[in-house]
Amino acid sequence: MGGWTVGRPSAKERRPYNSDAILDVAVRVFLERGYDGASLDDVARAAGITKASVYYHVSSKEELLERGVGRA
Repeated sequence: MGGWTVGRPSAKERRPYNSDAILDVAVRVFLERGYDGASLDDVARAAGITKASVYYHVSSKEELLERGVGRA
C-alpha cells in the first residue's frame, strides 16, 4: 500500500527546540490568539513538537507568559 504513514513526525524529523525557541513560538501564538485563547497544545503544534516537550522546558502557560514579558 504505497508506504503512507499518518501521524506526528518521527523524532528525527522534528526540529530540535530549546527554551528560547519555544518562548519565541509561544509569544507569537499569544499575540495571534490572546493569552486566554492560546493553549500549550497550540504552542506545541506551532513549534512542531509534542506538548510533553513543551512541559520539559516550562511548567505552565503562565511561566511562558512571565518569561515572554521578562524578555520585553
